[in-house]
Amino acid sequence: MMNSERLNGCTNEPRKSGNIVESPYSVDRFSAGVLLGALVGWLASAGVDYLKLHLSFGKGFDSRLAIEVVVSACLLLPRPLLMKTVLRSRRNLFMRDADVNAMLKGRVMGIAGGIWLGATVNSVLF
Repeated sequence: MMNSERLNGCTNEPRKSGNIVESPYSVDRFSAGVLLGALVGWLASAGVDYLKLHLSFGKGFDSRLAIEVVVSACLLLPRPLLMKTVLRSRRNLFMRDADVNAMLKGRVMGIAGGIWLGATVNSVLF
């Protein structure tokens, strides 16, 4: 009896409910997505500013921002979207839907933060 209690943990403790995050693994996916999205968003912003894309309509700030967002989204979002839909049967057995959702949310937040970071840093550099 003592060995089974030691292996299973203390059985008298109530389970915690109402966790904000599903698992530590989804937090890792979210954090990695934010960092990767920020890096790619900043690089896309720096690339557009370095190439000095002059568009024919006025100052073209809206168009440059749209180009940065589209380039970043095309680089970062296909894998999680495919893992959520088409490649669901071929993904890792230990990756749950909550982990894929966390990865997707992290990358979207990272793209927004990276483009903001790129706009502030590149205004000083270029």
